[in-house]
Amino acid sequence: MRTKHNCIHRLTSTLSATVARLVDWSKKSEFSTTEVEQSFGMGESSWYPVRIPLGKNYGESIVLRGQIDRVDEYRGPLGHYAAVIDYKSGGTTVRADEIYYGLKLQLMTYLLALEKNTQDRIGTAAALYLCAESASEIVEVVNHRRAEEENRRANS
Repeated sequence: MRTKHNCIHRLTSTLSATVARLVDWSKKSEFSTTEVEQSFGMGESSWYPVRIPLGKNYGESIVLRGQIDRVDEYRGPLGHYAAVIDYKSGGTTVRADEIYYGLKLQLMTYLLALEKNTQDRIGTAAALYLCAESASEIVEVVNHRRAEEENRRANS
């Protein structure tokens, strides 16, 4: 019985901290949440899938599907930008070189799905993991410009 009580307490505590962090973040940000649990390639009610061509000689493609936890958008005098957010229950990391060399592509796939399924031109503000276990900090923020810059430095 004690173990069940401890588990419920930990779950409640983590959930409360996560919700408080998200509310605080929303108050401070000019971005608005526009999508939650947005699926792509998963049937009629979802966005189009991401298709990766295998090459001209093959005429086929890999079809990727998934679900984006959250999309935040900014529309204003600076333009139209979006951030994709993936919630993680445990810690995770991603480095720009892992994205560049194709080792960790989850967030980039989400950005491709967002780009394919939006009507107007949209800029990438960020792709990030938000760890629920330590809701007070964002695990990693990566965008394509940062990945390119880190790769240039590594190869210099």
